[in-house]
Amino acid sequence: MAEPGLPTLATPRATLVPATPDDVDALWALFTDPVVRRFLWDDEIVARDRVAETVAAAAQQNAEGRGLWTLRLHGADAIVGCVALLAVGAAAEFEPRMAGGVEVLVALVPAAQHRGHATEALRAMIEYAFRALPIDALHAAVDVPNEASHRAMLRAGFGVLGESDGPRHRLRSYRLPRPAAR
Repeated sequence: MAEPGLPTLATPRATLVPATPDDVDALWALFTDPVVRRFLWDDEIVARDRVAETVAAAAQQNAEGRGLWTLRLHGADAIVGCVALLAVGAAAEFEPRMAGGVEVLVALVPAAQHRGHATEALRAMIEYAFRALPIDALHAAVDVPNEASHRAMLRAGFGVLGESDGPRHRLRSYRLPRPAAR
């Protein structure tokens, strides 16, 4: 069951469903995959309890229209990734211009990577965020070696804000301003 305040969203090939405590095991499997955790968790193997805390912390932002969504391909029940729209957290320590903003994040199981799902999920988040949230821009922070995520950010329309040292790798930060009203 979806958490109050967040809609289910769709891309051409996937459904984004607000994450619930029932999704913790699937998200833990995603977050502990060596390919995913390399950049998402700075190669730390996170405990299941930490994933449960992450899901709960994201749910605390649901009332503001932000949170965590699971990504399921149309016609399938398995979670193949997640996408989040959250208040900027630790990234602001490395890129102060992101402080007070909203950031987007995408993570996919390796079998779903390099197929355009991240870009589709980003576009769904962008459309939702600028329709539903009173924000001027969206932000993202990507480890410099994570080339696939850089390509997805650029395809989704983000521009490079800058680079800075990060906790494990250099970070490239991105910004996407709200489109001008037509």
